[in-house]
Amino acid sequence: MFAFVPRKVARPAKPSIVSAPARNRVQPSVVRENPHEIPAEIEPVTNPDVKGKGRAVKEDQTEEDYAILAMLSLSEHILWSDPELRRIIDFNADGYVPLSSLIHHSPYLSKLSPSPNEALLVKAIRAHASEYLDVRVLVSAPSRVAWYGRTNVKEDPGGFEVRRKEDLAMRNHENLSKNDWDARTIYLECIPPQYRSIPGIWRLLKTLLTDGSAFPCTVQAISLPPHHQDKKDDQPKCKGFALVTFAELEDASYLLEHWPWDRRRADQDSDAEEASKYGFRTLSKIKWQALNEGYLSYRKQLLEEIALAEAEEEDIPEPAAVLAEREPTPPQRAAGNSQGATPSMTLSSPYPPGCLVFVRNVHTETNKTTLRALFAQAYAGDSAPLAVGAEGLDYVDFNKGMDTCYLRLATPQHAQLLVEYFQRNHKVQTSGLDTTGADDPPADKKAITAELVQGMREDLYWAKVPEKVRRQAVEKAMTRSSSGRGSEQPATAVPPHDMPDSGEPKRKRRRRKGDA
Repeated sequence: MFAFVPRKVARPAKPSIVSAPARNRVQPSVVRENPHEIPAEIEPVTNPDVKGKGRAVKEDQTEEDYAILAMLSLSEHILWSDPELRRIIDFNADGYVPLSSLIHHSPYLSKLSPSPNEALLVKAIRAHASEYLDVRVLVSAPSRVAWYGRTNVKEDPGGFEVRRKEDLAMRNHENLSKNDWDARTIYLECIPPQYRSIPGIWRLLKTLLTDGSAFPCTVQAISLPPHHQDKKDDQPKCKGFALVTFAELEDASYLLEHWPWDRRRADQDSDAEEASKYGFRTLSKIKWQALNEGYLSYRKQLLEEIALAEAEEEDIPEPAAVLAEREPTPPQRAAGNSQGATPSMTLSSPYPPGCLVFVRNVHTETNKTTLRALFAQAYAGDSAPLAVGAEGLDYVDFNKGMDTCYLRLATPQHAQLLVEYFQRNHKVQTSGLDTTGADDPPADKKAITAELVQGMREDLYWAKVPEKVRRQAVEKAMTRSSSGRGSEQPATAVPPHDMPDSGEPKRKRRRRKGDA
């Protein structure tokens, strides 16, 4: 018989809770005989403060992308254009740049969000750019002034420094002028979608220049022209075009020759075939600047023509204003008879004519409820006929953020009264919740204007309204117009079958239908 051995039923011990965050712990210092020696494996530092979905989000940039951005950050063109970076390099006898300072000065690394940490950049450089860049780690960091200068940078426990290799440092382009760099810059257009990033453009050019250049760091700078609607602080995004600066003039000439603006190229290479499929082409920077200036002048001309056309349209008298000039303001009872010029309305009418008003200069942060209360003032008080009532505003067609709106009125009489009211009363909506409007508008704000929409504009507007809504609007307009005019209702205006009439027999028939 075997001896009975009981199972271990004790619960596993809970992991001990660390009193201080890992990032606040002081790591033991490692003394190295050679300060240029780099640790064999440097794991990227993780940020324990990231919460929620941020922990599971995959980084957009790969290690190769970081290495490409680091090489571009120390190119000859960057050293020529950035005097502050040159000063930092000259301060160090060996030509090293503190990696933290490079991250904040580089036009490529400083715009990354989130900003990469030094350990991740060192790992990327060692894996993909060790032939071009040299990285070292210092045991004791130098003084703050030597590291950061006048820049306000947070203290970093890392002591990484980076420089270009000695053989690459011999290629000095500091004697080149701006015209020389412009001659080495070309414009790329129709970049394939999979290459639409700065590292992607670098990889594409490296493939296309395999036969044309033996120098690995031939690409000196890649810039993405901003859109005219982009803000100053917006991160640039590749929209299929870019400006690329090369170290040698032959590289720019090679691409201009093999990928001309008038493309006639068929290549069997996979990357070249992909570029041909999307219409990849190049143009010199000088010609691109000429085309860009022509485009900007043409765009400016179009905007001026549009502004001039809008100004001329505003100068044309509105139909309601012309009507007010021809006739004096009619008495209150004549308001109902002033609609004789509007077309006759029947149940088969596609929409109620003369019931649409276009309003300008309302507050952009207002809402439909506030606008309804604001425009209801036209039917309040003694100025409005009693027959019109306060329910003349059928619908407020307003979109948030706009300073204009359309009003659908119950009858043409309601529309005419509203237009005349805002012609007499110059009001400004001072806030989004202003339901009364200021009577004395300031000079920098325009008063609310109401315009009766007629003709083709009226047809186009009602064509977008659902048929059921249009039919209900016609029935409502006919019913209210007939109740206001009494015996003056035209013969063609037959009241709807579901609306009560003034005759007693019809009311009896409705009661019989309801009882049934």
